[in-house]
Parts: sequence; C-alpha cells; structure tokens
Amino acid sequence: MSQKQVVLVTGGGRGIGRAIVRALASPERFLYIHYSTSEDSAKALSEELAQEGKPSRTIQADLSDSEAAKALISEIVEESGRLD
Repeated sequence: MSQKQVVLVTGGGRGIGRAIVRALASPERFLYIHYSTSEDSAKALSEELAQEGKPSRTIQADLSDSEAAKALISEIVEESGRLD
C-alpha cells in the first residue's frame, strides 16, 4: 500500500486557497493548511475535513519572511518525511 501524498496549500484558510484545499482533499492525501493570520477559518476547515475522513492539519507561518518559509518546509518534512 502506498503512503498518502503530503500536500501544502499556502493561504488555505480562505478564498482561493480554501477552494484549492477543498479540491485536493481526499482520504489519500494529507493536507497542510497554511495560514498567516486566518487561524480560525483554517482550523474550522481542518475540522470539517476531519469529519469527512480527509486528513489535514493547520500550520502557521509568515511567508514574507524567508527564514519562516524555510522553517515551515522543514517542519513539514520532519513531521511527514517528505512534501510532495
């Protein structure tokens, strides 16, 4: 059996990012829903997906800061082993 795809959607808490999360969400993928300031909407979306059997978790970073962006990727790879 193959491992789940590991996907990061930046700005996934609202707007177009939220729509992309919805389009990609499936039991075969693990989604990281990135947010900068929209914590409540990102967490609500992650909870909705969990109820549908679609795994995800939220992750915060200010992507205008290159060090924070690198740390975000490092955290995902450390936790999941990779980022597809």
